[in-house]
Amino acid sequence: MKCQRCLSDQPAAYRVYTDVLNIQVCATCAEEALGMGIAVEVPSAEKGKATGRRVSLESGIVSQNL
Repeated sequence: MKCQRCLSDQPAAYRVYTDVLNIQVCATCAEEALGMGIAVEVPSAEKGKATGRRVSLESGIVSQNL
C-alpha cells in the first residue's frame, strides 16, 4: 500500500491517527507526525516485517535497518 499522505512509492508501514484522522503512512510522514505530537503506531501485520527505514516510536528517531 502507498502512503496515504504524500502518495509516494514508499510502503505505508505506519498508522497515524487522531480524533479525526486515521491513515497509513510511510516512514517519512510518520516521522513528521511524531514531531507534531500525533500518535503513530506500527500495525500488527507490519511489526514482524523488515521494511528498511524505521521510526523509533519511543524516541522519534529515524534509523536504517542494515
